Amino acid sequence: MPAIWERITQTTLNNLKATGFTYVTKDNDLNGFGIKVTAKGQATYIVVARIKGGRTTRITQGGFDTLR
Repeated sequence: MPAIWERITQTTLNNLKATGFTYVTKDNDLNGFGIKVTAKGQATYIVVARIKGGRTTRITQGGFDTLR
């Protein structure tokens, strides 16, 4: 799943589009925060974290329409 690094702003949220594949837009300033966009264009806020000595976990915070 490709990742795009940029600052997440209202303009970034408005420009999210369905591309036919799933991708993640990660925030430059806020470590671990991002937006996952599915192939059909559904966007959800995510947080990526790792517990010491463990594996990386992606936690879904909610849908873009819900938090908008």
